[in-house]
Amino acid sequence: MTEPRLSRSGTRSVLTFAAEAVQLRDLRAAVKVQLAQWQVPTLAAEAQLVVTELVTNVVKHVGEGSTVRFVLALDPDRLRIELHDKSPVLPVSRRADCDSECGRGLHLVAVMAADSGANPTAEGKVVWCELQAAGARTPVGDGPAAAGSCGATPARRSV
Repeated sequence: MTEPRLSRSGTRSVLTFAAEAVQLRDLRAAVKVQLAQWQVPTLAAEAQLVVTELVTNVVKHVGEGSTVRFVLALDPDRLRIELHDKSPVLPVSRRADCDSECGRGLHLVAVMAADSGANPTAEGKVVWCELQAAGARTPVGDGPAAAGSCGATPARRSV
């Protein structure tokens, strides 16, 4: 496997890859390197977590080895993360039981992101989120409820 490298154009980077769990470490590293080059390394931990959640969803729901186009785009206020795949099925956030090992990823992304969503495309769909890139972060709450723990509905940040 070759290490993923983002092709760069200003403050937009694109990478096409086969969605495989073994790619996650290299994708996280590529995100960290790109954000350091854009001089926003403070966004790396959040962006890496979001990428992990979104790629894991592609592997689980679209299929291992599915072709994915991954886009990072930075503007003065936001970092946009997009994953494009060929499935027309839009993700649905569901409530996870306390004992469930799955079902919290989209809640986590929604809590961390300034905005997020999924849209149909001519080729399938795009699942995206935007992280706050500049200025003070808007608090989303304290403790486990803010992360969508058992019995809690995650708070949605609006900017």
